[in-house]
Amino acid sequence: MQIIETYGKYIEKWANTNPDRARVLLKLGWEAQNLKYKFTPDKRLLPADRYLAHLMMNTMLMPLKNPQECAIVSIFTPCEILHEAGLHPYNIEAFSCYLSASNAERAFLHYAAIIRHFWERHRRRSFQSPNVSYTQTLLAMQIF
Repeated sequence: MQIIETYGKYIEKWANTNPDRARVLLKLGWEAQNLKYKFTPDKRLLPADRYLAHLMMNTMLMPLKNPQECAIVSIFTPCEILHEAGLHPYNIEAFSCYLSASNAERAFLHYAAIIRHFWERHRRRSFQSPNVSYTQTLLAMQIF
């Protein structure tokens, strides 16, 4: 667990000062875990569970490898049309779980709180009521 905590601290530290470096570190860590799933799978898991772990890791790595070909979606979004358009959808709920498991969520939460503060001020001035939580999520993912 010490490795994961140290890994998360470096990502959090670099997310504010050097987001490209944080993204590379996040991608390398998740790729290493994906290789572990592939070459030394957990024998306690069923084959379907091992396949799902590998599949989900590939899905979460796609926005880090090719952000221009990906789209953030909600869990309830129908994604067939995005597949047809050549985009790789990934849901923000699963991505946030992977960030939490990497111990790297604090930087994103802090950034989302800052964005929310400025958005609330702007919304009060302009009397608009857009979907704030979805916009916050998109803005908080600016690192990609």
